[in-house]
Amino acid sequence: MLLNGKAEYVELFSFLEILPAERLENMPSPRVFCSHLPYSFLPPKITEKAKLIHVSRNPKDIVVSLHNVFKNISEIGDWKNWYTVSQNEKFDILYEERMKNSSLKYRFT
Repeated sequence: MLLNGKAEYVELFSFLEILPAERLENMPSPRVFCSHLPYSFLPPKITEKAKLIHVSRNPKDIVVSLHNVFKNISEIGDWKNWYTVSQNEKFDILYEERMKNSSLKYRFT
């Protein structure tokens, strides 16, 4: 969508973690790829020269997804449908503690 300038889905990307270095070097510019790697693990050539777009999910949604995977629950929902007020407050405290030294700031809705 970024390359075409249109809101049309095109499956064009590859995951950096599984791309051979040679294939990455030979990709035509501009290159588009995805990664689950933390920023600190990305190759220096990428972090020095590339334009990066960081996309992340609400951690509460991630926890619910993992819960569903491990419990094999087939219902679909988001964190608002799964946590009690007390659980939500405990998560917020834990999240704030774990992320206090992070420069990443999120606004969850």
